[in-house]
Amino acid sequence: MIQDLGVGFALCLAYWRLASGVELDFIVGDMRIAIEAKAVRRVGLRHLKGLRTLVQDHPKVQRRLVVALEPEALKTDDRIEIPPVRRFLDDLRGGSLLR
Repeated sequence: MIQDLGVGFALCLAYWRLASGVELDFIVGDMRIAIEAKAVRRVGLRHLKGLRTLVQDHPKVQRRLVVALEPEALKTDDRIEIPPVRRFLDDLRGGSLLR
């Protein structure tokens, strides 16, 4: 459980495996945010596969993120956010990630 990150309520943090066998690193809340963590400097198509598959099975997922070592924040055409790890941690610590 994520107890106190400035959102005023507790959220569950879970690992997710789709029926297709695709795995996701983190699901926050009830499909509120899906997060993949990648130790790469450049996010490629293969890093987006799980998040793209997830939205087919769960179209109501609110946000999808790939946290990586990218130097700048990016967003794909299908709205997958790719924040640099430092920005992600700052947003998580400050509570804005979960609002």
